[in-house]
Amino acid sequence: MVEAAKAPDLLEQVGMWFQQHVGLSDLVVVVATAALLPAIAYCLICGNGVRRGGHDKVKPNRRLVASDARAIDHAATSRASSLRLPQDSDVGAMPARHGMPFDQPAARDHEASPRPLRDTETGHLEATIAACHAALATCSRARDPIHWAAIQNNLGAALTRLGDRQCGTATLEAALAAFNAALEERTRERAPLEWAVTQNNLGNVLASLGVRDSGDARLQQAVAAFEGALQERSREREPLAWAATQNDLGNALWALGEREGGTARLLGAIEAFRAALTERTREREPLDWAATQNNLGNALATLAERQRDTAQLEDAVAAFQASLRERTRERVPLDWAVTQNNLGSALAALAEWEGETAPLEQAVLACRAAIEVFEIVGAGDYAQIARRNLEDAQSLLDLWTPAAAVGQ
Repeated sequence: MVEAAKAPDLLEQVGMWFQQHVGLSDLVVVVATAALLPAIAYCLICGNGVRRGGHDKVKPNRRLVASDARAIDHAATSRASSLRLPQDSDVGAMPARHGMPFDQPAARDHEASPRPLRDTETGHLEATIAACHAALATCSRARDPIHWAAIQNNLGAALTRLGDRQCGTATLEAALAAFNAALEERTRERAPLEWAVTQNNLGNVLASLGVRDSGDARLQQAVAAFEGALQERSREREPLAWAATQNDLGNALWALGEREGGTARLLGAIEAFRAALTERTREREPLDWAATQNNLGNALATLAERQRDTAQLEDAVAAFQASLRERTRERVPLDWAVTQNNLGSALAALAEWEGETAPLEQAVLACRAAIEVFEIVGAGDYAQIARRNLEDAQSLLDLWTPAAAVGQ
């Protein structure tokens, strides 16, 4: 048993560790009960990796999404998420583009490529999951349903982050079960804001599962979960949380729009992203602003390719370029590379439509820059996608350059 005198120090360590490695700040509240201290202390002191202090088959359209809502309690921050491979657009002979969505879904007939994860980061997530299981062994639902639900939510959050970076779906399915368990006690009537947090987290894991599934059911469930969260997570009450959920909703709608054809889902995604940007401003949340700009660019590019609308494609290019003002290579190299790839994809399409070589040359440079970073960080799947984008752009540029030279 942990000595009472050491409890405040231990709680401080717990809070600092979770905020640093997982972002689950609410777990500090959860472990603030005497009943949970032994289990958490065991995980901190005795090991578990914790240290003190311390559709139809589709040809992939290779664009990376910047999915950015971490499934956490009472906070939503941006992260670069898993690889998304949207389906081809309905524009005649337009070649498949290789886009990288980050922040969420896209249709494909195979599993999403996992995001690179360092061994130490995997260990931190696994330790967090072990700590949550230990806490659940001590905190019973019957005795303390509110804290039990909070732990289930935080367990689901850690499992989602780990599952997003793995092949297969077992970890994500476990996260889904944890969020559903939390919602049995975290009801809208009892705790509306906490219910909205878990609804949003539920939407994120459903979206992650949905992009690995050929069917649309889970993506549709994700949309419903985000829309439910927005019933309590209002702009007036929680503007930044509202904006994060709008961003997540946009990603799920964009993924469905990629699969379903038509424009309604894509227009809904663009509306959601633009709503998010009314609160998620560059001045207030620069990296989240950049993530949503990246996502907006993906939705605009998909809609442009479907309608063969040059103006929308130019808007997509502008959104990616805006994102790169904050997503710098020095600050967030992997996110920077993701958006460089997406910019290259959009520029190549624009060059092809307009018959100009300048955007094509810029596309080649953007894809090469992305590949360099992907290779450095060991993001092999991302690098492969960017290479295909580069090959498409370079082939077209090689085809056009001799013709341009003859005309001079």
